[in-house]
Amino acid sequence: MALLAIALRIHNAFHFNPYWGYDGGAHLAYIETLAREGRLPTMQESYVAWHEPLYYAFMAWWWRVVSPWSHTATNILDTLSFVQAMLGMLLVVLSYAWARIAAPDNRFTHLMALVFAATLPGSLLLSSYLTNELLLQIGMLGLLVLLVLFGFHKKRLYHIFFAVLLGFFSGCLLLTKLTALVPVGALVLWFLWGSLRTHSFLLFRNGILIALIATTMAIPWHIYRRHTFGTPWTINNYEQQLHARESRPLPKNFFTTFDTNIFLHPFWDTGATSFFTMLYADTFADYQGIFHNPDTVQLLPEHDRMEIANKQSIPKRQAAYLRYMLLAALPLAFAYMLGLIHLSLHVLRTRFKFTKELLVLLVCGGLFVALLYNVTRYPFLERGTLKMIFILALMPILAPYAFSFSRNMFYRVILGSATLTYAVLATLAFWV
Repeated sequence: MALLAIALRIHNAFHFNPYWGYDGGAHLAYIETLAREGRLPTMQESYVAWHEPLYYAFMAWWWRVVSPWSHTATNILDTLSFVQAMLGMLLVVLSYAWARIAAPDNRFTHLMALVFAATLPGSLLLSSYLTNELLLQIGMLGLLVLLVLFGFHKKRLYHIFFAVLLGFFSGCLLLTKLTALVPVGALVLWFLWGSLRTHSFLLFRNGILIALIATTMAIPWHIYRRHTFGTPWTINNYEQQLHARESRPLPKNFFTTFDTNIFLHPFWDTGATSFFTMLYADTFADYQGIFHNPDTVQLLPEHDRMEIANKQSIPKRQAAYLRYMLLAALPLAFAYMLGLIHLSLHVLRTRFKFTKELLVLLVCGGLFVALLYNVTRYPFLERGTLKMIFILALMPILAPYAFSFSRNMFYRVILGSATLTYAVLATLAFWV
């Protein structure tokens, strides 16, 4: 499975043009400006110029490293795409590590979490084009792995040096994307709550220290952002400007319905009047219909391709795979709901005890609320303000609780069969 994950990502790195991804050209323009001119771009040069700079600085460093040996811009782009693919593998490795930590004595869970992380569409897509979203998801999952793997050993949670490390890590997250406020805020809140439950001043001190270090690291960027773009601490400066000129309500019953037509046509704008339909299709398939190679699609006979609402053509064979993926994912979605319910009940039964389960629930709940906020604040659904990749880390974080919900053999056979079937279909659909 590890070899399949590597092969998928490396293949797509050289066959999926980064410009085809969400805002692909804008992300690349940000990196190029930093690499060539050593400065941050303007909004005229890249409409994602308001994004936090850490990911782009990292990629610009790679650009400068390889540029002396690269004869064409294509060589540089291939190198950056390969680096992105390796970051994608890191997310898979962290997903497996987290499954081992959260469910230490359950090999079935470890294997299923690895298979699912390796072939989850959002994970594959973020590994295939240049975007800061991938580094953010790695950071959120890595923060949990770091905390649980080392923090509970020899009571390091109470050590000031461990708090400094967590504060620095959190600051780096805040300099990757503002969405990191969710896991960082959850972490600080968890420490402060722990200080109340255990009557520990050391936990209180460490929580405050983490917040101070992370905030201090992020403040200079937000001063620059306020001076340059006029709106610091805004999720999306670009959409903010559009929102000022255009406002619209969300569809009626948007949060209370589910459109089963998505199983027949798993693309925008089917189900566009239902939050959970869009979320389901974007999580388990390719709702926006961008994860394919347009160059090879145009070479197909007309009867072998179909046009979708975003004016793109996709292979009919891929559309069939995506429909089957949504059906195969039904047991997975059910398992995730069971795992989340079981996790929530565990936290309630223990009366919000200072445990890793409480932190997991805070992070996952915060990410879901953040997605709800984003779609209600910017209700421009046709511009992709509701995407699972914004909170992709939620899937590997909850995976151990979904796959280990029951040790019943029937449960495992159904879930294992669905996961393996889904993985095969995803490989066939997204080998671009």
